[in-house]
Amino acid sequence: MSLFVGGLFVIVDTIDERKVKETVLGCIGQQLILSDSLIFLNDCKQVSINGFKYKILYYVPPKECLGCKLNFLRWNEFMNKLLQYDVTLIFLVHEGNKNEITRYANQLEFKYPIVFSGNNEIYCKIDSILEKSNGINVFLLDESDFIKAIGNPLLNRKVKELYEEIISN
Repeated sequence: MSLFVGGLFVIVDTIDERKVKETVLGCIGQQLILSDSLIFLNDCKQVSINGFKYKILYYVPPKECLGCKLNFLRWNEFMNKLLQYDVTLIFLVHEGNKNEITRYANQLEFKYPIVFSGNNEIYCKIDSILEKSNGINVFLLDESDFIKAIGNPLLNRKVKELYEEIISN
């Protein structure tokens, strides 16, 4: 745990060290149980999110700027580098933005699941974690859905290196 916490202290350049420590300690080890009631929206070949050693969960808050933030093509590239490992990427969206995201993902042939839940419990849990994570909405989960790391590996090289290190070990 101290290796991960130590590594995470350097991932956010814009937040001072005290806030980073609070963010990390407030999130690492929390469990985000992804229910079996998730509904798959896009044309991906994956039919389950279970059975993976790691999951990268990208939570797309309501009213998120989709075109500029989701970066489906960059996510495909990042995940292609991790094909040898037992990891998947999951985009969790809200009812209100599911059609736009799904249309965009299908146009770009995004090959990872985009899901939403009819059960609001998962959204409430993530919202409570977002309060602790200073709005960071990308989580690396282990096979039991415990948070191992936080941050967007597409936006921060050190986060990317941390995710790759955790996933490859």
